[in-house]
Amino acid sequence: MAILLFIKKTTLKSVTIGNSVTSIGDNAFYNCRGLTSVTIGNSVRSIGDNAFSGCTGLTSVTIPNAVTSIGNKTFGYCTSLKDLRIEDGESTLSLGYNSSGTGEGLFYDCPLETLYLGRNLSYDTSSDGYSPFYDKSTLKSVTIGNSVTSIGSSAFEGCSSLPEINIPSNVASIEDYAFSDCSSLAIVTIAERETELTLGSNGSEPMFADCPLNTVYIGGNINYPTSSSNGYSPFYRNTSLETVIITDKETEISDNEFYSCTGLKNVTMGDSVKKIGNWAFSGCSSLEYFAFGSGMKAIGEEAFSDCTAMTKLISKAVTPPVCGTQALDDINKWTCELYVPGEAIPDYQAADQWKEFFFMYDGVTGIKNDNNAIEVVRYDINGRLLTEPTKGINIVKYSDGTTRKEIVK
Repeated sequence: MAILLFIKKTTLKSVTIGNSVTSIGDNAFYNCRGLTSVTIGNSVRSIGDNAFSGCTGLTSVTIPNAVTSIGNKTFGYCTSLKDLRIEDGESTLSLGYNSSGTGEGLFYDCPLETLYLGRNLSYDTSSDGYSPFYDKSTLKSVTIGNSVTSIGSSAFEGCSSLPEINIPSNVASIEDYAFSDCSSLAIVTIAERETELTLGSNGSEPMFADCPLNTVYIGGNINYPTSSSNGYSPFYRNTSLETVIITDKETEISDNEFYSCTGLKNVTMGDSVKKIGNWAFSGCSSLEYFAFGSGMKAIGEEAFSDCTAMTKLISKAVTPPVCGTQALDDINKWTCELYVPGEAIPDYQAADQWKEFFFMYDGVTGIKNDNNAIEVVRYDINGRLLTEPTKGINIVKYSDGTTRKEIVK
């Protein structure tokens, strides 16, 4: 059974479509300006062209999981539609467009504010509409359900009011331009996951190039094109990013992953991360705090070049990670405090690049300084040898191998 056309356009306020109906035909509720509520039954499989076009009073719509296709201009001129829920389902939902060849997605005329996306979507990105939510500057909240496995190309492109996005563990891929021009997107959470997440790019620019990221949470391995023609990494040169949290699920930080994130201040990562790639944090000139877990084995070439602001570096690795060429060279080892496992202090004091840190403390029990330790050598803040305490900050090495800052007045 199909609904073909409803005649009483101005007086109709509420519609309930029963479970015997399998399709809503073209123009079925066209220009029903008084319609404020519609309930679509669970047997409806298709919604035709212009079916709700001109329903200017409609504020919310729920698409049941039985629906597999929605036609063109179905919600054209639905100028009050703010809440859209696409219910969870395994089958892909095919969506039309609002205007062919103009970049007007299916919900172009709708001032959507909240979206629940429970299924994978299929839509034409070649010329007809880019994506159903393209340029939705009103969209403020997106929740992605547990049946979604892919976020399509340009999915949220131009959603300039979207402040954050949570990518659940079931999502396996995010395609190109998905968050292009999301000029309010500050928080990205990649939920804890066992499987890898594949990320695209904005063509020759990083995926989040247009986003003023503040905090990124990475709960598993991510994979992305690392060539210059794809922007190197999703976070490459994101200057607003301040905090990065990487859990035990990720195993490697790729080359250039956070290159020249000049606003980045704090980074922590779990025990499963074994390697930091070449130039991974190079140019992070505001990086103050960095902590990595017990599994770290290697730090790549110039991984921390130009990280001149670092004041605290914490390693839980008992064996000092092997450092590539100039991996730690630009960290100010006269002022940066290095915290390592207490039993590993002698190994760090002998290891290439690690041995240059003046302040090396037991990262578990705090500062290790034997009461019987005696002063061995003293320097000023610029590394010049001092023969006696001198006004200002003095750096003092003791016989137990530890180093302390001392303020002399």
